[in-house]
Amino acid sequence: MLTTGQVTTAQFDAELAPLSFALRQGLWMLSDSPELLEEALLQQDGGLPITTDTLFAQARATLGKGTDAHVLLNTSRTTGLLSNVWQPERLEHLGIPEGWLALDVSALPEAMLLSGLLVPASPHPLISSVTDQGSGPWNISRVLPANVVQWEVRNVSDAESFLAARSNVDEGPASTEVLFPWAYGSAGIATACDTSGRPAQRWLVMDTEDPERASEELSAPCGSMPCDTVNHRGTRITHFPQAHPYEQLLGKNAILPQQPWWAILGNTVVMSDDADAVRASIDTWNDGNSLAENKRASTWFQQMSDEAGFTWWCDLARGGTLLREGSKTDRDSAFSAWLPVLRELGGLSIQVSPAQHGLLHVSIGLQHAPSAGAVVPEATSNMLWSCAIDAPVQRTPDIVINHTNNTREVLVQDTLHRIHLISATGKVLWSRALDGPILGAVHQVDHFKNGKLQLLFNTTAFGYLIDRNGKDVGSPLKIPSAAAVPLSVIDYEGQREYRILIPGQDGRINNLTLDWTGVQGWVLPKLPAPAIEPVRHLRIRNQDHLLIIDNDGGISVLDRKGNERERVKTKLARVKEVHAVILDRISWVPAFIGWTRTWYCMRPPWAARNDARSAHPTDAVDSWTWTGMVPSRWSVSRTTA
Repeated sequence: MLTTGQVTTAQFDAELAPLSFALRQGLWMLSDSPELLEEALLQQDGGLPITTDTLFAQARATLGKGTDAHVLLNTSRTTGLLSNVWQPERLEHLGIPEGWLALDVSALPEAMLLSGLLVPASPHPLISSVTDQGSGPWNISRVLPANVVQWEVRNVSDAESFLAARSNVDEGPASTEVLFPWAYGSAGIATACDTSGRPAQRWLVMDTEDPERASEELSAPCGSMPCDTVNHRGTRITHFPQAHPYEQLLGKNAILPQQPWWAILGNTVVMSDDADAVRASIDTWNDGNSLAENKRASTWFQQMSDEAGFTWWCDLARGGTLLREGSKTDRDSAFSAWLPVLRELGGLSIQVSPAQHGLLHVSIGLQHAPSAGAVVPEATSNMLWSCAIDAPVQRTPDIVINHTNNTREVLVQDTLHRIHLISATGKVLWSRALDGPILGAVHQVDHFKNGKLQLLFNTTAFGYLIDRNGKDVGSPLKIPSAAAVPLSVIDYEGQREYRILIPGQDGRINNLTLDWTGVQGWVLPKLPAPAIEPVRHLRIRNQDHLLIIDNDGGISVLDRKGNERERVKTKLARVKEVHAVILDRISWVPAFIGWTRTWYCMRPPWAARNDARSAHPTDAVDSWTWTGMVPSRWSVSRTTA
């Protein structure tokens, strides 16, 4: 059959699909579909040859001689193939121009190198931006810590013309197509992975020729609304005072930043929605240990062109799991099959630069560099569903109740401070932005006493009451003094007459209804220092006790109106966090974990006592200090306050 040019099908391995192949006119063809192979043979015999495609012919003519192989790729058809793997949003972000890509291939023991030209079929934002902005240095690794595993960088020679060109484009910008007018040089997004291979931190890095102008423009919003600032090793880190301050400039679809922290390191502006990421860049800038000094990464950087208009790089062994972002759920098992291969690979890079006659020069490299530190988690078989959101999850997910069908749903918040409600089947029901990270737990309340539940929580600056459709019930509460800790929800009599207690950083405790109005009769008590944990409600002998621990170790016990119910003289030393408050028949027993791992047991003055101290109106305090590394080794001491 082969010698007569017929299609032959055989199964060489029981675990692999059958393969069909044919040999005709010196051309060897192979496919997993005999129908497609038959169609190809018909095309060869009497159809319109592909060489009549003028773009194909132009691309083919650019191929060089003396290389190991050639690759000709129709990019629009490639996008169609990728749609079987990735969600449409991921493909839209890639923004691949349509046309023919002609590449010469060189196979080396340590790498596979492909270099050639893209012949575009039509105008495209990537083509116009690369052509207008030209090529330049792309390496931003000096300000990035060594755990960065992926970046996407553009060269910017005229930010204002770039922005003007983008304003005429209908589709949303890609992540690095977000610029400030002062940007000049490299501008890009970098990503680091956590130990599970998922995105952990993201940076927006932009070079500038005028750091003073950049500082002035970035600080401009602070004139109308104070900006939070912190100092890290002599470098100021500033927080934008509100979300989306440059929405018109950056584009609504920009992944980063939304409400970033920023700092200037030399001639480079570093931004991130995670202040710790900016601190990491400052440490890298001062101490070294940057990605530029990482031998594994720098070895591959030396193989890449020094200048480009667009550069994408990923260390596949350490960050190849990021390729799973935006993939279709049913492709997870197929992706997992490639994980062992990723362990053997190093850098994968794509560089695009302007060429003559409206063409683009494309260089692709793939490094063979096994890594002992590869982050490639194995696939699990008990996954019920997976769901893609815009950014990494920032906090432990909250499980909430759907009051319409009594199922459980998942509420998550990402590093961009957006919250997403996900159904029991893994579908995103709604998403919305918040002003900052949620403090503490998310509570569910029945505000209207009709069986319908709302979500109640707070950030540092605002309190939120949101219905199950993601809409605000009333307006969010602007907390008078920034919240020191998460809010507490108390329903004293179980009649859905909720009281919301929010300790502020000024030491005052706000007591509000779900309409965000003050509770009548509340005296607005003030603590000696801000609280370190939410207010706890304890009912003892049919009396309500509100227990608050402040930052100085003081213990306050209040009644429903905010008056002092019990005076506790004991002051806790170096309390790091409150682990539990346990209520027994005659006393309440707060248990605190501090620097010394100390448990405190306290009785109110009226509690029954059987020792010589029972006549004294002072608090009895027993403390047990854990001195060993196992629970069986304790030293016990007893003191009287």
